[in-house]
Parts: sequence; C-alpha cells; structure tokens
Amino acid sequence: MWTSVEADRAEKPILEVATRHFAYSLLPENLADTLNVIVVVRELPTEGWTFEIRGGKFPIHKIEINKDFSLLLKLETLAHEMIHIAQVVEGRLSWDYNKKEFVWEGEIYITTNVKDLSDTPWEKETEHLEYELMEEFIYTLGTIYEIPNFQRYK
Repeated sequence: MWTSVEADRAEKPILEVATRHFAYSLLPENLADTLNVIVVVRELPTEGWTFEIRGGKFPIHKIEINKDFSLLLKLETLAHEMIHIAQVVEGRLSWDYNKKEFVWEGEIYITTNVKDLSDTPWEKETEHLEYELMEEFIYTLGTIYEIPNFQRYK
C-alpha cells in the first residue's frame, strides 16, 4: 500500500497510521496491498470527499478532509472515506461525476445534488461502519500506547 498525507505536521503521522489501519481492516490484505491513497487536509465546504485521480489497474484515490475539524473529526471523516474506497475496490460502488451517476451493487442512482446522497445504501453502510472502525482504531491506539484509564470511542 502506498500513502501520502498532506496535513499539519502534528497530525500527519496519526493520519498516515489511520489510513493504513482502515485499509487493512476493511479489505483483504491482497486488495489493501494494491491501494494508492493520497490524503489532503485543506479548506473545504463540507466534511470531506474521495475520488479517483487516476483509474486503471492500480488507481490513485484521493481523500480531502476539512482542515477546520478537530483531529477526532478528521479521523472519522478519513474512516468514512476509506470505507467508500473499499466499496469501490470491491466493485460495489462506482460513479461518473459528469453524468451525476452512481452505481451501487448494479443499481443506478442519479443525483443533481450531493446532499441527496445521504439516504443512499452506500452512505448508510458507511455511517454504520465508520463508528465500528473508529472504535477499533482508537482502542488499538490506547492498547499500543498503554494509555491509562482509556475509554472506548463513543
């Protein structure tokens, strides 16, 4: 797996570790090994998004996250977007922004407004999984770094 993170110096290492952790938690190792992910923390009008910047056999996925978020919210957004990447890599989700068309497990969804997507099956799946992923990641960090009185993510 190849990753590149453009973020504040203090947040960059944790975002790099989280990107890899989420990928290997979501995908079989052979698929996670082929991922190319760029994470950019910058000013955005929303929480974040992901898109492919190059397709092909080994596409490059780019995740952009709102820079005004706390580190915890950046990690939640990263988890959310990594789930979308896993959905794409597994062949369950694809999109064509020019046509404003999404395909989820063979069914076509057309939208003129990104906000319309919150009730789609892939977003509902992502919202459910992101909290499990975050809890696992934060618990793992607490265990690795032996943080006293560590409480699970809620």
